Amino acid sequence: GLVVLTLFIPIKFHLLSFISGTSIFLICNILYANAMNNFLKSAINEPVTKGVYNKLRHPMQFMAFVMWIGVGIASFSWIIIVICIIQLFISYPFLLAQERECIDIYGDKYKDYLLKILHY
Repeated sequence: GLVVLTLFIPIKFHLLSFISGTSIFLICNILYANAMNNFLKSAINEPVTKGVYNKLRHPMQFMAFVMWIGVGIASFSWIIIVICIIQLFISYPFLLAQERECIDIYGDKYKDYLLKILHY
């Protein structure tokens, strides 16, 4: 939905917001690609704990959220930013369900990972 919305929002160009939003987008895009690469290279019977996963529990979802915030800043669109924040709250139960499934699959390995991440 956000992709379609960005096609219809008139862009208000402000150089500082464009540069900062684009920088946020690009940095998070690199970190997203790193997280995806770590996910793809991990053993199927082990939880993913390398790279960005070493610091964040859901790096791909988090980076996607921050990338869209960057788009909102770059386009000076409060609508995109508000929708991102709403989506963050809507997706939270799904992230918790994903963690419960990982606990079922990986057991104590995933619980140890969660404890390590939460204590940073």
